[in-house]
Amino acid sequence: MSDGRPLTLTLSPQTGRGDTPSPAGAGEGWGEGGFCGKNCHLFIRISIETRLDNLAAKTGRTKTYFAREAICEYLDDLEDYYLAEARTRSSAKTISLDEVERRLGLAD
Repeated sequence: MSDGRPLTLTLSPQTGRGDTPSPAGAGEGWGEGGFCGKNCHLFIRISIETRLDNLAAKTGRTKTYFAREAICEYLDDLEDYYLAEARTRSSAKTISLDEVERRLGLAD
C-alpha cells in the first residue's frame, strides 16, 4: 500500500479518550503514570487518516478515540457472527421464533 502511513493508537478498556488519565484510586488494569492501555501501530491509507483528522477536529475527540471505537464495534459484530455460526453447527436443540413468542406470551 503506497498511499499509507502508520498511525499510533493507545488502546485501553476504558471508553473515553486514549489520553484520559485513570480515575483517583483506580485499581487493576491501569498502567504506570495513570494511563491505561498499549500502543498499537496501524498502517492506514492517507485518505482514512484525513477523514479521522476531520472528524477529530469537528468533535474535539482524538483520532485514537474514533479508531478504537471503530475497532471495538467491528469486533463486537465479528464475535456475534462467529458465535451465531458456531451455534448453528452445534447439536443444541433449536426452537422457532413462533415458539419463543408463544412461551413469552407475545404471540398474537
